[in-house]
Amino acid sequence: MTPEPPDSPDDESDAESTQEPPRGTDSDGPAPPTGGATDAELATRATEDPSSVDLETVFEALDGRAGATALEAVASGAPGRLAAHTETLGDLLRGDDARARRATLVAVREAARSDPDGLRPLVEPLREGLRDPSPDEARLTGKTLGALLDRDSPELRETIDDLLADLRADPDGARSHAFVALGSAFPAEAADALEPILIASDPAVVRSGLQALASISEVDPEAAAEVAPEVGAYLDGHGATARFAAEVLANVAVADPTAVEDRVDDLADSLQASDAPTRREAAGIVCSLARATPDAVAPLVPTLIDRLTDPDRIVRRDACYALGVVRAADAREAIEALEADASPELSAVAERALARIDGETGDPPLPELDPDEVFQHRGDGPSDELTTEEREEIRERRLQERENR
Repeated sequence: MTPEPPDSPDDESDAESTQEPPRGTDSDGPAPPTGGATDAELATRATEDPSSVDLETVFEALDGRAGATALEAVASGAPGRLAAHTETLGDLLRGDDARARRATLVAVREAARSDPDGLRPLVEPLREGLRDPSPDEARLTGKTLGALLDRDSPELRETIDDLLADLRADPDGARSHAFVALGSAFPAEAADALEPILIASDPAVVRSGLQALASISEVDPEAAAEVAPEVGAYLDGHGATARFAAEVLANVAVADPTAVEDRVDDLADSLQASDAPTRREAAGIVCSLARATPDAVAPLVPTLIDRLTDPDRIVRRDACYALGVVRAADAREAIEALEADASPELSAVAERALARIDGETGDPPLPELDPDEVFQHRGDGPSDELTTEEREEIRERRLQERENR
């Protein structure tokens, strides 16, 4: 996706960590004393004994790496201490020092895991911080709000509404990242709020809303299923809009294939889209739908057969898998041609598809979970190719097996 969706709420990426080497240990020599201790000593003291380090000294050192490290150590080791300093923390969140704001955000989010109620006074400063953030800071602020709020918080709906108003005004703005991050913590509320965005007249607003919903659907497909009818209408669109719509429905289909049954006609168009990512997502939806309700996929068989010669290997693989699951006898000749494919993954899928069409094996689990198929996760790079000798050996073995049936 472009831009990249934010990390899930439980993902502690390196980008958010402030645990860096203390400034006092740099090659430039030790930093000046801060509150009677060097930066290195301050960071060490906070790490070893977070319950007794002087927080005022830590706050004063937040313009450096060691101060950020010390504050994060306190938030992790003695989170309750931050509740007594919400006024200072609020000032830091409102301040002009980007490094201090980031260190405070990381610490508050960490401490909120243990003491969200004690840090609730910081909700308003956090909301104020969403007025003009960078994408990264917006994302981190949204995650921090998600850690402090709960579903009954009046500020939750207010914040969601404010962020959606920002999204309407500036679909590509940084605050859309905050909405996605907050929505990942409250997917049902966010998906419900997105419904009017998905029928907006501005294509850019719709695209941004679908992108947000695609990220939310990874966290909670069932929440996204509630707005699946609106999403399906964009499968026959173009570019990013169709791609995000297909991604949403692909996630929804895994959790509830019946939620996308009425979009079969749109899926036929998406399977023939000009861009490979949209075709991949559509083929993934068809796989899930075929496994759950094969009859619903029957109208797509001619299109799926055509996709067996798609230039994209993932599309060929998933089309072959779906045709095998629905036992499409008309696809036999085209699937047989795939048995000799250079990709061992695709070759194995073709062999299993033919076995299903012949009634020699039962319904398999979804592709990624089938231990008898050499499936990679959808979207991964191509499998290593076989040597010519290996391909010939496999081809001879399969011909012999077929003659013996």
